[in-house]
Amino acid sequence: MKLHKVLAGLIAVSAGALALLLGGDAAPSAAAQVFVTPTPVPMPHDAVVRVVVFTMTGCLHCQEVLNEVLLPLQQTYGAQLEVLTVDVHQADGAQLREAAIEALAISKDRVSVPTLIVGDQVLVGSGEIAEQLPPLIKGHLRAGGIDWPAISGIDAFLAPPAVTPSPPPYFKTCHACEEDEAEAAPTRTATPAALPAIVAPPGPEKPIVHAVMFWMDGCAHCHDVIENVLSPLHEKYGEQLDLQLIEVVTTEDIDRLYEVGASFGLVKEQVGVPFLIIGNRALVGADQIPAELPQLIEQHLATGGVSSPPVSGFTSPAVSAAGCSVATPCADSAAQPEAATTSAATPAHVAPVSNGFALAIAIMLGMVGALIYSGFTLMRQPTSALPVSAPWRDWAFVILTLIGLGVAGYLAYVETQAVPAICGPVGDCNAVQSSAYARLFGLLPIGVLGVIGYVSILITWLWGRLRSDRLSEVAPLIVFGLAAAGVLFSLYLTFLEPFVIGAVCAWCLTSAVIMTLLLLITLSPARRALSKIQGAL
Repeated sequence: MKLHKVLAGLIAVSAGALALLLGGDAAPSAAAQVFVTPTPVPMPHDAVVRVVVFTMTGCLHCQEVLNEVLLPLQQTYGAQLEVLTVDVHQADGAQLREAAIEALAISKDRVSVPTLIVGDQVLVGSGEIAEQLPPLIKGHLRAGGIDWPAISGIDAFLAPPAVTPSPPPYFKTCHACEEDEAEAAPTRTATPAALPAIVAPPGPEKPIVHAVMFWMDGCAHCHDVIENVLSPLHEKYGEQLDLQLIEVVTTEDIDRLYEVGASFGLVKEQVGVPFLIIGNRALVGADQIPAELPQLIEQHLATGGVSSPPVSGFTSPAVSAAGCSVATPCADSAAQPEAATTSAATPAHVAPVSNGFALAIAIMLGMVGALIYSGFTLMRQPTSALPVSAPWRDWAFVILTLIGLGVAGYLAYVETQAVPAICGPVGDCNAVQSSAYARLFGLLPIGVLGVIGYVSILITWLWGRLRSDRLSEVAPLIVFGLAAAGVLFSLYLTFLEPFVIGAVCAWCLTSAVIMTLLLLITLSPARRALSKIQGAL
């Protein structure tokens, strides 16, 4: 009995190999292949399930579905499962997919690869196909099978020579249409040494995704995106990702960028750098770009790539984002016009008419004078009893502190949300806010630090006014010290603007003036508090 089975097996294998050799000259269609796996053992039923799967050359998820889902299912069901693979890179394959989308009313958000159609069921993605296809096949077999989906033009893909030779046969008694797979699996007596993988036929060149990003020299968010987002993506996708960078340099560039943003339905307040365009999407800022760009690249690669956005009219020519970093900015890595190497300005709502350097220097001199005067006055011994503070000082202190808190709060919003600021006619606050000096130690936004400073000053002043403990006695000195520290830090930042950054921030100058006035207003209360402390010693 055993010898009889072995002989039968050898005969079947030889017959299958002969059939494979005789059919080896059949040429598959460029866009599709039909794989039919016959079994030499008579099937208990003639039910057949026929499915169509849309794939694309270079799609790893497609290859995963073909090799790890469909091939094992064909091994299980044999001739009861027929698979038509369609490469959407081919013109006829793309037309068939469009016909499928129309026939089955597939929504746009479901148009991707791999897509598998069985009857009127549409499965998208490797996970959905792997999870839902096996029970669908079993259900259709028990119901008597199902023919190819009703898609216009599918007959051309099924006509010879679209049918290719089947993989070598293997010994199997199939009861899958009657029993569960678990019960049918033990009946398999042999399997082929190596079944050929189901692969899509060679297609044209790999898809390419084109994108454009607008940036500015000195913009910390821009450099962060270039170094930590674009460069790794280039390493991952290589030639399949073409990212071009355009530097925004002149006022005309700013206006043109606003026009580009308007074409995407964005108002001026929503337009800033970094500004990236991919397909029909515009991504703005260092938060949105890394959050959405990788997924958009995958989607466009899966659908055959996307062309470069039609942008023109900018001073700086587009250069490749490959190799750009904070250490090697793109302006230095390609030939640029002389204007491209000058200090750039982030889009402003009103074109600046004055660089504000003279005003910044004048304010610096005022801060130095206020510090020197306050220091000598505080340490000088009073010749008579100090007068009681005038009520106007308290009102002036509160008003100035609240104004300063509002200024710092607005700058904190601009810095943390990566949005352009309303700068006014003096200087270019966006260039300052996008510089490397806009964050303390590269971490804490200066605007947030200003909010902390003004809140600390106000709380300490209120403590001295509303409490009568030991801390309230020294509160005026603490307020004065906080104001002095604020003036010193503002002096440092104001020096950086004209001499290092090359741009002046009107909001920053306003905060510097407010902090200097607070220093002078708190001088008299600080002297009285110091005199009381010295008298008690």
